[in-house]
Amino acid sequence: MKKIAVLGAGYGGVAAAKALHKIFKKEKDVEITLFDRNPFHTLMTELHEVAGGRTEPESVQVSLEKIFGGKRVSVKVETIRDVKFTENKLIGQTGEYAYDYLILGPGAEPEYFGIPGAKEHSFSLWSYDNAVVLRRHIEDQFLKASREPDADQRRKSLTFVVAGAGFTGMEMLGELLEWKRPLCRRYGVDEAEVSIVLVEAMTDILPILPKKLRANTMKFLAKKKAVVHLNTAITEVRPNGISVKGGSVIETETLIWTCGVRGAEFAGKLNFQGGKDAGQPASNEEETNLKFNILKKCRLRSNAYMQSVDFDNVYIVGDVLWFSEKGRTLPQVVETALQTAECAAHNIAADIRQQPKKPFRSNYHGFMVSVGSKFAVADVMGLVLTGFFAMAMKHLVNFHYLWSVAGVNACWEYAQHHFFQVKNGRSQIGNQAANKTPTYWLLPIRVALGAIWVVEVLEKVFKGWLDPSKGPVSSWMFTPGVVQAGWNPADAAAAASDAGAATAAPVADATAAASAAVADTAGAAAGQAIDLLKGMSNPILPHDLFLVQWMQWFLDHVISQVNYVALQYGVVFMEGAVALALLGGTFTWVAGVVSLILCLNFTLAGYFTWNTAWMIFASVTVLGGAGRVLGLDAWIMPWLHRWWNGTKLAKKTYWYVGEPRRK
Repeated sequence: MKKIAVLGAGYGGVAAAKALHKIFKKEKDVEITLFDRNPFHTLMTELHEVAGGRTEPESVQVSLEKIFGGKRVSVKVETIRDVKFTENKLIGQTGEYAYDYLILGPGAEPEYFGIPGAKEHSFSLWSYDNAVVLRRHIEDQFLKASREPDADQRRKSLTFVVAGAGFTGMEMLGELLEWKRPLCRRYGVDEAEVSIVLVEAMTDILPILPKKLRANTMKFLAKKKAVVHLNTAITEVRPNGISVKGGSVIETETLIWTCGVRGAEFAGKLNFQGGKDAGQPASNEEETNLKFNILKKCRLRSNAYMQSVDFDNVYIVGDVLWFSEKGRTLPQVVETALQTAECAAHNIAADIRQQPKKPFRSNYHGFMVSVGSKFAVADVMGLVLTGFFAMAMKHLVNFHYLWSVAGVNACWEYAQHHFFQVKNGRSQIGNQAANKTPTYWLLPIRVALGAIWVVEVLEKVFKGWLDPSKGPVSSWMFTPGVVQAGWNPADAAAAASDAGAATAAPVADATAAASAAVADTAGAAAGQAIDLLKGMSNPILPHDLFLVQWMQWFLDHVISQVNYVALQYGVVFMEGAVALALLGGTFTWVAGVVSLILCLNFTLAGYFTWNTAWMIFASVTVLGGAGRVLGLDAWIMPWLHRWWNGTKLAKKTYWYVGEPRRK
């Protein structure tokens, strides 16, 4: 048994574990375990949305059970405190764990550059907990200001400073600019008293993006009345303000620090030497400086195969990695984590199978940054985008990533948080998809739709649909004269006579005439159907429409060949089941879908008129949880969801309803 341990459920750790599962899913002699102190994977690139009040905290969580519930990856929620590399052991808070191969991906932490008070008196944005704490603090500041009579103190409480004009800083700045108005309305604060300030030590924002995109972003910030201080380095941070280069002071109780990151402190404490890489620097002095920088940044040095330069069975991925490609150290971005994880997983498999390893080759696609929910800039694969299309591109990239992580379920939840459940219009499409209808307003339409199906069932029963001796009985669904396969020709004589097929035949020849009618049904019924449609009052679809004619052909040549007794019983049973389900609020979603299918079928057949068209829209409306008000779905659906989420099929396909059931 080969034991592979993956430490850290960030972008790199999750990608590595999924890649290993894909490689070894049919090999029982390989054990894969993912360790993290949280039971969920955090979408680090979206933390600003939680901190800025745009989405709820759960929007950046993807549970590890959801990702790996149906996979050959064991998830261990544990705080790993140390690694004994010579013994191949992880030292956790509650136990020790042996491994044969280890992938290290503990992530990164904020870099404070030794500035006095920066770590102690600022808010960072580099974990789920950071985002939640900052979100609460911002709301508390508005509440505090609403109770404060002193204008100077209110100004301090309502001054929010973002330090750093990189991606995280700009995204957090955009959220504050957008959240300001809703918070002012909620707490009765004058918008003019709120200051959103950006402080950047460099001479420009977003230095990695093209000049045009930087200029467009500056215009947007000016439009939103952001206060921007460039070429302004922070020299000291205090609880009630910051000092900047030149001696100026900005009074604030909220400094959000986004000035860069370093490897996790955990990595810096590990017993790594970091000095025996094949491609060493030219001189001992350069080697010494390199080791100093690696130690200072808490990053771990690897070779081209993502192996630690100290231990061959340890691989390093993501933000904690130190590897130079073409003279440049790999950037601490998501694509680095994903690509190094794939390389590490491949090379571990190659080592186990005694196959050649492959060196790392980066393939970066570009960069995107959002400034609020409606404005973004992007430089992706040669496309330079601003505004709506850049924001759309960012959403598409997020959908693509979530699909790879947890399939359609994760994508659906992302759509819920960003489009269908968003508040204050803070979505790319505003509130167009987010407005809610209370479920109790759906009760009348559910009952009305169920009642009309009851009426239809009763009409069919009284017309003789369930009486085999009457032969096939026409209603919305069937054209008069369509003869069902299995109908006794002797019983068909009367129907054939009514249809004009045997009017002049003597009684002795009735059976023969009926048999001829059966054989000639397909042609005769089509003409009678058109005559019927022409006589209908205001049908939804005209009789000469291709879809109507196609459906009529289907009825005449396919449906007409089904045993009429079984068919008519089946239709009455289906309509009755829909009626009872809707009236009782039981499996309402399924009943709504079946009702919609029946209505569309009748419409395409040409038998629905405008006075019955409301049933189509009512069938769609009841899909929105109508059975949870005075209906059994309030008890049935939660139980059904729990049962379904525990099935192997749900885990294999990621078709979860909410969170999966734990083992």
